[in-house]
Amino acid sequence: MKNFTRIKIDQTRPIEFLFNSDLETELHPGENPELGVHADAVLAEMLKEVRRECDYSGQSALDFILSNGDTDARFENDYQPAWEQLEQLCPCYHVLGNHEGAYFNRDGEQWRKYFGYADTYYAWEYAAPGASVTFIVLDTWCTREANGRLQINEGSGNQAFRDEQKQWLKQLLDQAPGLTIVFAHAHLWPPNCRNQDNENIDQLIDILKSTYEAGVIHKPANVFFNGGHHDHPGCIKVDGVTFVDPIGAIHKGCARVIIDPINMRMDYLGRFNEKTYRELDISVQGSGGAEEQGC
Repeated sequence: MKNFTRIKIDQTRPIEFLFNSDLETELHPGENPELGVHADAVLAEMLKEVRRECDYSGQSALDFILSNGDTDARFENDYQPAWEQLEQLCPCYHVLGNHEGAYFNRDGEQWRKYFGYADTYYAWEYAAPGASVTFIVLDTWCTREANGRLQINEGSGNQAFRDEQKQWLKQLLDQAPGLTIVFAHAHLWPPNCRNQDNENIDQLIDILKSTYEAGVIHKPANVFFNGGHHDHPGCIKVDGVTFVDPIGAIHKGCARVIIDPINMRMDYLGRFNEKTYRELDISVQGSGGAEEQGC
């Protein structure tokens, strides 16, 4: 499978990671200035948690950190000391957001090469004797121009979803032996809530829910982690898929996520201003138990 890595582990156990999205360094025009910019506090807290210091002593070691796009603080000099420490202590995975274009001349290939990825979308599986979890990172911002350049688009409404990536995602979901957890900086609204920004996001939702081919049975994703909405945190289960929309890390929020592949449960433990959701049923049959946010 293209852009796919299998990591074998000796025994089935929960997979634990830190999750953040929109770790930006400046407020958007029109954002409430009282919300503030808290990238430094979030990075310091993540570093403390990775080191298992203070309140985090005695906790399990983390498997990785996932930053779900618009991670401006990763590319600003003032925040480099914190990132250098984090990346020495824990594997860090990144999702391409629209803000990344400003740091890489709107060139997706530059972003890919910077992190050493095979493409702007990729996946990895933790494979144990009794169960597995596949983590899938999507690119919802790049289009292939006529000259071959991989253009990073900017702004809501300009999301992209290349055909090659759609087919890759369909195949990956159908073939995955266990849970599938998907990340994208998609600016996606909970399905059946309001209109999406464009048809590319509608198509992404159809693939996540496995409803893209009438009369044919496909496998849905178990969980989808969104990025791009700073102030609309929520968690809802729709047609078997658990959709998580985080608070923007810029507004002081991140979470520790614990995936239990045997019991098909997930804990989403918010830090600072982020919400907490415990014992979520992330099987595609379950009711979820998530707080259902208003649309």
